[in-house]
Amino acid sequence: MRVLVIAPMPSNDTVAPPSGVAHYVDQMLGAPVEDVVFHVLAQDDAFEYSDSTVEVRAVWRPGRHAPFDIGRSLLSGDYNVVHFHHEFRILGGIISTLMLMPILLAARVSGRRVIVTVHGVVPKSDLRIMAPSRLFRVMHGLWRQLLSVNYKGFASACDQLVVHHEYFRERLLDDWGLSAKKVVVVPFGYEPRIESINANCEESALSTPARAINVLVFGFLTSYKRPEVLMDLAEVDITGQMRYHFCISRNPRTRNATYGERLFRLQQRAESIQDRVCWYNYLPDEELRRLISRADVIVLPYVSCLAASGVASWAIEFEKPFCYSDALVPVFGTGPMAFSDEPVDLRRAIIEAHNSGNLRSGELFEPWEIVRKQLRDMWLRGRLS
Repeated sequence: MRVLVIAPMPSNDTVAPPSGVAHYVDQMLGAPVEDVVFHVLAQDDAFEYSDSTVEVRAVWRPGRHAPFDIGRSLLSGDYNVVHFHHEFRILGGIISTLMLMPILLAARVSGRRVIVTVHGVVPKSDLRIMAPSRLFRVMHGLWRQLLSVNYKGFASACDQLVVHHEYFRERLLDDWGLSAKKVVVVPFGYEPRIESINANCEESALSTPARAINVLVFGFLTSYKRPEVLMDLAEVDITGQMRYHFCISRNPRTRNATYGERLFRLQQRAESIQDRVCWYNYLPDEELRRLISRADVIVLPYVSCLAASGVASWAIEFEKPFCYSDALVPVFGTGPMAFSDEPVDLRRAIIEAHNSGNLRSGELFEPWEIVRKQLRDMWLRGRLS
């Protein structure tokens, strides 16, 4: 079975991190799947490689050219299945992404099975996340229509639409009116690497006072995350009980001035309290793995539940307890590891997570071995058994 995957992939750029979707797809391709050969159409700066089961080609230029670049390769190739990994602006803009719909529909009409994995679902109650606040009143109706066209259009263009948790499925059904038969849940994958974890743990601990709790937040700075809440705690916490580590990457696909100013202010705040805060920008995967392996607690500071957390999958992989904002209760459930925006409540959740060592995976994560089998079943039959 020949599966064409349309998605971003890790690039040749060694100073910019891959997107969450690129990391997910790279992990999905990390082991052979029985009777499946993958052909990946990736962005133009992707790292190209080929082996017996995977071929990655740098094909599409982000922006208005992307759907045409993809269309030429897709419609001329001999594939049984087309699997598109969808996220907002993933092709360089929401309009470019929408323009891919008729191409996928044409592939489906020609007899190919078409699957779309939606990596971000915006609840109607959180539309503000997608639009700049100063334009929200004017743009609200437009964003609502664009998102409606986005979800309904891709559902019409595919045989099966995949999300990572029942909560996101409910949002597509209840908020955006999609058919229950069309949308299925495939959990987010993770790959335990016990050998690497043990090797990393043998190295010296993070630079921190004796018995201090190493608290880590990492990932892209985005509109639906608020690492500032952890900085608020770091600024008032003079107990010496915790050491705070911020590994915050700039999203290279976001270029507006307000975003840059936000990241700059956050870094300035970190540098003003270096006695208890360590600031990292982008770290290559190997260095990031060492940082995670030495952390005691990982913090997920979200303001909206739009997507499965790739950061949480790393925490599960490294068997690290994590605490999470109230916004993520729909996927991780209620409990003492959930926290509000108040620094005192975040401090309580960190201590609770550290003392209990509890991993709250909910229904969101499964080992990649299981996830790959579920995907293979869907590629073969078009729906999960």
